[in-house]
Amino acid sequence: MKAFINGVEARYVLNSLSLNDDTGKRSTGSIKFIRENGLAIKSGAKVDIYDVEGSHIFGGFAKKPKIKSYRGLSVIQVQLVDNTDIANRRIVAETYVDWVDHDIVKDIHERYLKEDGIKLGVIASNSGDATTETKIETTKADFMSGVLSGVEIDDGGTMTLENISDNPPISRVVEDFEDITYNFNFNGTWERSSFRAYQGTYGFRSDSIDHRESSMSDFDITVREGAIGKLSFFYWVSSEKNEDFFEVWATKDDVQTLLLKASGIDETWRYFSKTLDPGSYKITFIYDKDKSVDRGYDRALVDQIVFEEWEGLVYPSQGERIAPKITSTSDAIKTIRIEWDGETPAGTSVEFYYSLDDQETWELAADNVIRRSVNGAVGVDVKTVLKTSDTTKTPAIKEIRYVLETTAGTHIRKAVFNYVKASQAFDEICELSGAVWWVTSDKVLHYVARDEFKAPWSITPEHSPTQNFEVETDLSEYRNRQYLRAGQDITDLQTESMKGDGSKRTFPVGYKIAQRPVVFLNEVEQTVGIRQVDKNKAFYWSKNEKEITQDENATPLSSTDILRVEYYGFYPIIVVAEDAEAIEEMKARTGDTGLYEDVEENENIDDSDLALEFANSKLQKYAKINTRIRFDTVKKGLQAGQLLPINRPDYDVNDEFLITSVEIKPFNDDFILYSIECVDGDDVGGWENFFKQLARSQKTYVIRENEVLIRLATQLERVGFAEEMSYKPFACKFPGYDVYPSNTFIPC
Repeated sequence: MKAFINGVEARYVLNSLSLNDDTGKRSTGSIKFIRENGLAIKSGAKVDIYDVEGSHIFGGFAKKPKIKSYRGLSVIQVQLVDNTDIANRRIVAETYVDWVDHDIVKDIHERYLKEDGIKLGVIASNSGDATTETKIETTKADFMSGVLSGVEIDDGGTMTLENISDNPPISRVVEDFEDITYNFNFNGTWERSSFRAYQGTYGFRSDSIDHRESSMSDFDITVREGAIGKLSFFYWVSSEKNEDFFEVWATKDDVQTLLLKASGIDETWRYFSKTLDPGSYKITFIYDKDKSVDRGYDRALVDQIVFEEWEGLVYPSQGERIAPKITSTSDAIKTIRIEWDGETPAGTSVEFYYSLDDQETWELAADNVIRRSVNGAVGVDVKTVLKTSDTTKTPAIKEIRYVLETTAGTHIRKAVFNYVKASQAFDEICELSGAVWWVTSDKVLHYVARDEFKAPWSITPEHSPTQNFEVETDLSEYRNRQYLRAGQDITDLQTESMKGDGSKRTFPVGYKIAQRPVVFLNEVEQTVGIRQVDKNKAFYWSKNEKEITQDENATPLSSTDILRVEYYGFYPIIVVAEDAEAIEEMKARTGDTGLYEDVEENENIDDSDLALEFANSKLQKYAKINTRIRFDTVKKGLQAGQLLPINRPDYDVNDEFLITSVEIKPFNDDFILYSIECVDGDDVGGWENFFKQLARSQKTYVIRENEVLIRLATQLERVGFAEEMSYKPFACKFPGYDVYPSNTFIPC
C-alpha cells in the first residue's frame, strides 16, 4: 500500500490505516505517518491512498494532525475526511422555482464549485417516467465473401479490417517471455518481469523512471513482398490518466506512425492488433512521464507478442465500423439501447462497443445497451464489430437504431438556500429525490439516482469472495406503532367574541394566529395591522401569537362593547399510526402485547395529512423485521449506499441489500480487508422500488426552518395495492367566549 501527501509519497506505520464509509455520513478515517525527512502535515493537506495493485481506495484531506511517539518512532497521526469537504463553499441566497433536481446541482456547481477546480461527472437523476429519442443509421456494413474491396460503408464512418486467411500463416513468431531467450531482437530499457502477465508467469515491463523521462524498447519485423502481416499483443497500463502514456510506434521508410496510445489505471489486459503491408518495420514501445505526479504503478506491460504473415487470397474475419457520433441535446440520458436488423449466419456475430472519451478506450455494450448516465448534451462513439469464422459466410446489418432513453428528473417547485454550504444543499436535494452525490479523488462531482447506484459485483453460490459471513435479525429500528410530534397545522375558521372592561387593550384568543384576522367592533369591521410594523390601525396582530391588541391612542373598550375576531389559528400536530397486522405478527412471536412504539419529532411538518403520511411511511419502512448481514472481503469495489445482490441458499438469503457501512483496514502487506454491513429491502418491497417511490411521493417538505416548502411533482407509475392503517389524530381544544370547561370538556 502507498500513501501520498500532496502528491508526495510518505511512509506510513504498517496497519495504522482505518477508513469508514457510512450511508448518510462522509467517509472518515485515520492513518499514522512516520515523521522523517522533515515531513509536516497541515490540516487540509491532500491525502491519497492506493492499494498494492495501484487502485485508488481513498482521496481526501488531513484533519487535526498530531505528533505522537509510537514504538520509538516520531509519528504524525492524522484524521481523514473525504472529498465532499471540498464542496463546502457557502451558497449566498439562491432561489430556484420550478427546477429539476439535477439542474439545481449543476447550477450550484457552476456558481460556487467550478472555481475551486471541481469538475462535473455524471449528473442525472432517475425519477419520472422514461422518454425516448431514436437515432437511425442505415448502412451496408457487411462482408462480401472473399472480396476485401467488397466491404461497403456509407459516408458516415470508416471500416477497418483485420485480415486472416482460412489457410495457415506462412510464418508465425510468438514471444511469451517465459524464458530468457527472446524471439525478437529487443533493444532498450524494458525488462522481462514476473510482476504481471497476461498468460503464464512473465511479461515485458517498462523500467522505473522519474518525471520528464521515458522508457523505450524496440524490435524489427519484416513483411515479405506479396504477403500481408499482422502484429498483435496484449497490454496493461497503470499511470496518471491523460498525462503519463504508453505508446506504440511503427517506423517504415523513416516514416513514423502512432499505432496505440493509452493511459490511466486499468485492471484489464487489452488486446491490440494491426495488419501491415509488405516492408521493414521498427516497432517501438514507449512509456513516457510528464513533469509531475505519480499514479498507480507508473508502468506499462505487454505480453504474448505475435507476428504472422499470409500469402494468397485473403479473407476478412473481422470488420470494425465507427458510426457517426450519436448526439442529443437531452440533458439526462440514462441508457442508449442499440437495435438492429440484419443476419448472423452460424459462425458469425455482431458486437457493439462504445466510447465516451474521444475513442481513447472502448467498452463492450453488454446486451447491446450502453448503461452510462451522461451529463449535458451527449456525444457517444459506437463501434460495430462484425466477425466471421467461416469465409463463406458473413454477418450483415441493414439498419441500426440507437434508442436514447431519458428521464425527466425530480421537479422541485421551489427551493431557497440562504448561506448554507453546497454540500448541505446537495444532501437536502438527495433526501427528496432519492439520489446520491459524491466527489471523487480527482475532484469530479457525481449526482445519480440511488436505485442506479449498483455494486460492481454480487454474491452468489458460485461467487462468494467473503469470510466471516453472518446473518442476524435486526430489531434496532423496528416499530409497529409510530407517534409523531410535528409542527403546527392551521385550524378551520375560528370566531371568538369578548367584551372590554374600560381599561384593557389586549384580548386573548384560543389559538396562535396563523393569518391576518378580521376584527369587528360592535359589528363594524376594523382596520388591522401587523404589530410593530404597521401604524394608524385600530387593532394589531402578530403571527404565532394568541392576542389582538387595540391601538394605544384609541379609547379602551367598555363592558358594553363587543369585539368579534374571525381568524385561522395554529394548533400542535400529534398523530399516531399503527400497523395492526404487524402488531398481531409480533404478538404471536413474543406472547405479549406485540407493541413496539417509537416517537419522532419533526417541527418542519406543518400539515396534518402530511404528518400522518410521514408516520405511515415510517411504519412502511420499519414495521418489518430486517435481515442484517455482515461479512469481510478482500475484493474491492463496494461502497456505502450501493445495492448489493446476495444469494446464499445456505443462509436462506436471496435479496438485494443496501450497503450501510464499509470499514477498510490493511489485512497484510498484500491485501486490504473490507468489512461490510448491509440490510435487506424486503420491508419496503426492495430498495430499488423504495427509492423510486421516495422520489414520487408527491409530498410537501419544509427544507429549512419554515422558510421554504419543497413539493415534488413527478409523474406517477400505476401501482395497485391495498393496505389498512388505523390512526388517531390529537389536537388540543381551548376555552373561548362560547366554549367553557365542563365535566366532559377539560382544556389543555
